[in-house]
Amino acid sequence: MVEIKTSTYWKFRRLDQNFVHLLRKIRKKGKFNLQDANGPFWIFGRMQLLSGSFEYVVDEEPLSPKGKTWGFCLAPFSITQVRSMNPHLIGEMLICPAHLSPGDWDRRNPILFDVPHTGRPLNVDDLHAWSEQPRHESQNISRSSRPDPLAARIKNLLDRQYNQPVAIADLAQKLRIRAPSLSRAFKRSYGMSAIEYRTWLRVMTAGQLLLRQNEISDVFQDVGFGDLSRFYKQFKNIATVSPGRYSVKTKKDDLG
Repeated sequence: MVEIKTSTYWKFRRLDQNFVHLLRKIRKKGKFNLQDANGPFWIFGRMQLLSGSFEYVVDEEPLSPKGKTWGFCLAPFSITQVRSMNPHLIGEMLICPAHLSPGDWDRRNPILFDVPHTGRPLNVDDLHAWSEQPRHESQNISRSSRPDPLAARIKNLLDRQYNQPVAIADLAQKLRIRAPSLSRAFKRSYGMSAIEYRTWLRVMTAGQLLLRQNEISDVFQDVGFGDLSRFYKQFKNIATVSPGRYSVKTKKDDLG
């Protein structure tokens, strides 16, 4: 939860039809605790911590970057959790569809690794260079590195069907368990409910579609929302701005 005051600035730049470059500057006062889930796309990033503290949560244990600058790769459908205190961060990210992979990357787990601070914008060549680093030098930053087998099965179903109008009760029936048991198993492993996870996937995917100039009237249905007002509410809860403002701002390559 963010307390007291928040300052966030985003700037988007389209490199080509596949890659979007995101510059993000964040300054928050107080405690910050966020669970995040990305959709069917890769997110590669370089973060610089100017002040404050920052750590990932892996299997309920804290994992801090070794230095003030680090790189990360979020594989498609990753779930991560971060905690920080009074963070002042500058981050750059490259986002691309799941079918692309600039280099040899682990498609199952999000990872953290050391990178130098070069002072120049992040580009696709950096991703190829990072992927050649020895695997033993990277660290798994998945919220759950050893999920319960049932929770993993539930997640796999949600990953494949998140944009379809399938009720959680129907998924439970497919797995031959009760809906409350499904919810408990998923949250125990991943720290968020199955419904919350599916909502994150829908909203994050909607954001990518809006970045690519798709219309809101098409996007909310494409990602699985049957009701436009619910889409607006859930999008603003996660993205912190409305789809309309997000769409207008991203068309100007700026969101602040």
